[in-house]
Amino acid sequence: MLMVQSRPSEDVLAVYDAHRWPEQNYLWRVMGRNGFEAGETPLVSKLQKAFEKASKRACGRTVYRVKIRVCGRR
Repeated sequence: MLMVQSRPSEDVLAVYDAHRWPEQNYLWRVMGRNGFEAGETPLVSKLQKAFEKASKRACGRTVYRVKIRVCGRR
């Protein structure tokens, strides 16, 4: 489950286990200023890179390919 929060001070993109949310802490999170600006989404790019890195480390386990699209930009 992806949670996105856009604040004036910084934006947050977090990944949670959908079966354990909201009780569980996030599995992965990144924060940054202007992370979801129109035409550029650096926080989503960081998520894609982290997912690709984790996929390479799977070593024989089932790996899911995910395509991330950004919709409804500000």
